[in-house]
Amino acid sequence: MESNDLAVDLPDGKPGFFDCVLQDNVAYGTWRDIVTTDQDILKDGKVQREAFTKIEDAFFGIFKGFAITCGKPGPLKIGEFTLTKAIGIEFRSAHISPARILELSEHMSRIQAIDFDKIQHPVFKTVKLNGQIETMADIAPFHNFTENIKSVKGVMNTPDGARSIKMSVDGRIQVAKKKDEDLSEEFFVWLFKFIYST
Repeated sequence: MESNDLAVDLPDGKPGFFDCVLQDNVAYGTWRDIVTTDQDILKDGKVQREAFTKIEDAFFGIFKGFAITCGKPGPLKIGEFTLTKAIGIEFRSAHISPARILELSEHMSRIQAIDFDKIQHPVFKTVKLNGQIETMADIAPFHNFTENIKSVKGVMNTPDGARSIKMSVDGRIQVAKKKDEDLSEEFFVWLFKFIYST
């Protein structure tokens, strides 16, 4: 991708892809967006408006049958649109049912947080619980509202070691990792199969 019109060109201010790899039916790379914002600064005792440029990235990993994306909403949206137009890939969120999220939470060594949404209750409509939750009985009386689970965050054993993972019904997955750490291809394949296998 980097040798054609989809490649990033920072000197010319052109957004695009870089660090792209295609191997063994797996393609991945990073979309780099160049964002210009105006800011007020104090210069020579006067407030002046100046343009500043910043870089925003979004990562794309395309596997057989599914794709994984992560990054800021802006570059994600543009990168998805560019890939759809260039090679015909259509990105769709893979939603997870509240019942499935509840099942997956049983595989966590400990639950750190549970979010509930659209609760039919005279007082509570949304609830967020944080802490160490051993069983659903620990969150009584909200254990009666499992069909309203919006997300669960907890610690799981993975191919890349113990990880804090948050899973949401809209298909968004957040994985804790160290700065500049790269998660393995095996991890992503394992996570996808673990969540969406029946």
